[in-house]
Amino acid sequence: MAKIRMRDTRGGVRTGCRIVLGLWVLLGAAGPAVLEANAQAGPPAVDSFNPTSGRPGDAITIMGANLADAVSVRFNGVKTGFEVVSDKQLIAVVPPDATTGPITVANPAGEGSSLLYFEVLPPLAPPVISNLEPSSGREGTSFRVLGDNFTGVTAVRLGDLSAAFIVVSDTELKVEVPKGAKSGFVVVSTPGGTAQSQMVFEVLAGPVGPRIVELIPAAGKPGDRINVVLENVRDLRAVVFGASGAAFERQDTNLVVATVPEQARTGPVLVFTSEGVIQSPVEFVVDRPLLPPTIGAFDPPQGPVGTAVSVVGENLGDVEQVLFSGTPAGFVIASEGRLVAKVPPGATSGPIRVQNKAGTADSATDFKVLEAPVLPSITSFKPDRGPVGSTVQVTGENLVGVTAVTLAGMAVPFVEVSPTSLRFTVPDTARSGMVAAETAHGPVSSQTDFIVERPVPAPFVDRFSEWRAKPGQWVKVRGAGLLDATRVLINGVASNFQVVGDGEIAVEIPEGATSGDLIVEVGRRPGDQSERVGGGPGHGSCAGGAAITAGESGQIPTWPIRLRVPNATAPSLRGGTCQPVGRRRRGDVDPGAVASAARERGCGLSGRFRRRQPGRELFSRRGRDRGL
Repeated sequence: MAKIRMRDTRGGVRTGCRIVLGLWVLLGAAGPAVLEANAQAGPPAVDSFNPTSGRPGDAITIMGANLADAVSVRFNGVKTGFEVVSDKQLIAVVPPDATTGPITVANPAGEGSSLLYFEVLPPLAPPVISNLEPSSGREGTSFRVLGDNFTGVTAVRLGDLSAAFIVVSDTELKVEVPKGAKSGFVVVSTPGGTAQSQMVFEVLAGPVGPRIVELIPAAGKPGDRINVVLENVRDLRAVVFGASGAAFERQDTNLVVATVPEQARTGPVLVFTSEGVIQSPVEFVVDRPLLPPTIGAFDPPQGPVGTAVSVVGENLGDVEQVLFSGTPAGFVIASEGRLVAKVPPGATSGPIRVQNKAGTADSATDFKVLEAPVLPSITSFKPDRGPVGSTVQVTGENLVGVTAVTLAGMAVPFVEVSPTSLRFTVPDTARSGMVAAETAHGPVSSQTDFIVERPVPAPFVDRFSEWRAKPGQWVKVRGAGLLDATRVLINGVASNFQVVGDGEIAVEIPEGATSGDLIVEVGRRPGDQSERVGGGPGHGSCAGGAAITAGESGQIPTWPIRLRVPNATAPSLRGGTCQPVGRRRRGDVDPGAVASAARERGCGLSGRFRRRQPGRELFSRRGRDRGL
């Protein structure tokens, strides 16, 4: 039978006509053939589709008319594969790049589009495995697979074997180690993809640990006797249905008969042993007549959004919804006679309602929803740094009833200016840290630290371990602020050195060095304050001595002090230090000239020069080392 397209004399297309042409054709031994020509049908019509939404790869059934000759199917313009079922039905696959929009079907006569849009849903997120707890076990034992996107899991494998599993939630699976399993990775499959664990689950050899093999039957009502089949359980201590302990009798090594308690709820049966707690592989379903709930009382009677309210009554174990004046609230069932609900956002004062499949109950009195107090907070403080004695303005919310203000945990004097502001003064003992306050609504602290700025003392050198040395010899240079030393010069010649600590560096006398000033150059940290220093600890008051700048980033403060040589001479002042003048032969030092020069220049020195003897310094001092 062949379909043909008929046109009338006016060139129009005649539709709906069928012409049967009977032709006898002699084709060898073949019999007669009948050719039936059909007039071409009109363009397709898309009346409906099922389902009305889906993801790429889903099969969609399209219903309409004139679909038998379909040549293409498009989802919002994106072409896809399809299969014709009949003239009124075809099946198409949602293409990967499809977007929400109409479904269009085309045939040689034209095309037709759906009036309704097909909704393209986002692809399912693939599963993620983050952990296995525990990461080892024996055949028949269970372990938890933790991760995400576990809803709709289709299969779980341990190594090469399929494993029985229970979807506990979107983030947790309970998996049983299959018989004959070997150590390997855990693989979880969902419609959204496949995930493999990062760690290997180790299948332990040896006998299976204690476990519940079976519950016979796995359903019943309170008072029924249930057979709990065990394996490798030695010391049985308790049997629990849900959260209720049950009376039990141990019939033999592997069988315990337990009575379903009155307060039992649907859930796994737990058996407590000396080796731990074991859980039934399936839930025990409590079959009891469902009664409507009742509310006897609730506490507290009022509170802001977020308040936990304890509701007591009867038949609350099967409650499916709790409402505060019609607003659904989150809740937790504590027992058959008690649940705890949290006041939801948007709730208003009114009765509390609980409901299950058997009925609804409202509280006799209203719960009063209070306006939540504004929580205290510190949003900023100005300035964000400053020296001792600075006044700091703290800005925040609900800063009322302030009893204490601390800086880095240390109490500071303060003044409460307003509910959004207070001031405090930085005390002498303050350290940098967070600003905190104790308010009438609880403690609050800043997110950033207040920086206490203190002047940085200038570095100085006040003595050597040896007053004379040869090239290659190491000399200890002592003072303070030497931790950031960058260079050491002896009479202008750079020397090797090692920083021992803030108060000491070791200096090697370089080849080619001559007697003269030993200068330590110290690089200061950016942000240090600049100050002028005219002396240092251990020095006399050198009147007229040159001051040095200990300072700002980019400046290199130095402190010169003379390294003595055998041809010692009388001291004078130069560059803020007491240094020798004149030239005399070794051992030919005039003590009177030293003291006279010191007094003349205002250099408070105490000591006298004398001839150097083996193992002794040429210059001995009384009291504190003055660092010539």
